[in-house]
Amino acid sequence: MAVSSVYQVFSAVSIVSYRNIPYANAERFRESVLIDSFAPEQDHTKRGPMCPQYLTQEGLDKWGRFDLNEMTESEDCLCLTVHTPRSWQRENNLLPSDSLLPVLVHIHGGSYNSGSGETSINDLGDIAAQENIVTVTISYRLGVFGFAYRPDIGCVNLGLHDQMNALRWVSRHISEFGGNPKQITLSGQSAGAQSVVYLLAEMDEPLVRYAAVFSAPMGMTRSAGEGKRFWRELTERFLKGIDPQTCSADTLRKAQTAYEQTQPIPIMIFAPTGLKQMPKYLKYHPEKVLVCTQKDDGAVFGPKWLNGFITHHVFTNTSRQYVSYLHKQGIDALFYEFDWVPRGSENGATHCCELMLFAGGAYNWLQTNLTGYELTEEEFIPLRSAFMHRLGQFVRTGEWTQE
Repeated sequence: MAVSSVYQVFSAVSIVSYRNIPYANAERFRESVLIDSFAPEQDHTKRGPMCPQYLTQEGLDKWGRFDLNEMTESEDCLCLTVHTPRSWQRENNLLPSDSLLPVLVHIHGGSYNSGSGETSINDLGDIAAQENIVTVTISYRLGVFGFAYRPDIGCVNLGLHDQMNALRWVSRHISEFGGNPKQITLSGQSAGAQSVVYLLAEMDEPLVRYAAVFSAPMGMTRSAGEGKRFWRELTERFLKGIDPQTCSADTLRKAQTAYEQTQPIPIMIFAPTGLKQMPKYLKYHPEKVLVCTQKDDGAVFGPKWLNGFITHHVFTNTSRQYVSYLHKQGIDALFYEFDWVPRGSENGATHCCELMLFAGGAYNWLQTNLTGYELTEEEFIPLRSAFMHRLGQFVRTGEWTQE
């Protein structure tokens, strides 16, 4: 049996997974409303839907793969998945408070227009099993559904509002899964990492103890003026009189895709808009924050001659500035740069290299353009195990082991 197959069997017998748990409801272009309950009697064995998006096999082969047939698309996508160690299953839905486990809540990336917390590539079952922690992945509205900028009707950064509601749901209900609501680590990768930064800036109640920010594109932000222009041009050029409030989700998604393809930099067009990443002060903040980048974060974006510039200005420089900002806020923050290069990769220590070490499994990452085609399972699985232990230690103690 292959190494990864043995690991998957171990994970399957060590944890219980609750998928497609609704945490909020939302109408199109309206703020989501928290569902402050959990229905354990419902079927939570199947993956929930992902927000309508444009996916291609070429893109999946580049960034890591998952089976498109495992997912359905729906605007009704505000759900989350919980993995909890089987050994900690409760009797009568109760556990002593002193035996509750640390919790890792993760926000997926994808430039705010692709991905889902329900896909296998973002699955956190392995780290839950190995590190004996509770893990949560959340899904939120993407692209024009989550980040159309229409302040006239109150449609502003709805995707971030969804994420905050998911975090509120976890804080209120994770004890029902054996998780400690006072020991929550909020993490994110890429757009998910930038989301963590925005959520910490806006948090109005103490929801997290630690935070981990992996490769946040903090050098890319959108102003209110840009948001208004993007929406105006999208509706005038690609909807042409069609009502965006009532048209089909597919019509809206296709219009977004067509519009993005006309832009000189066609990523993060519909993204958080008009917000400060580093406000004057944080009302509530974590005890410790880990801020990480990749040595070659920009290697898969744009032409090669531009990769170094993107790495420095979009990722590394702004992340270092963020750590300095956190220090001035009196927060214990650490900057760490990853330099692991998958054997055979032409991209160096590029964007998503850290993600493949704790999310998904070997099937999702090996033999893709991101990892190259020489990295083997025998090399990959021990690397994942070591990294998951480091991350698990951070979730438990707030301490990050430097290498």
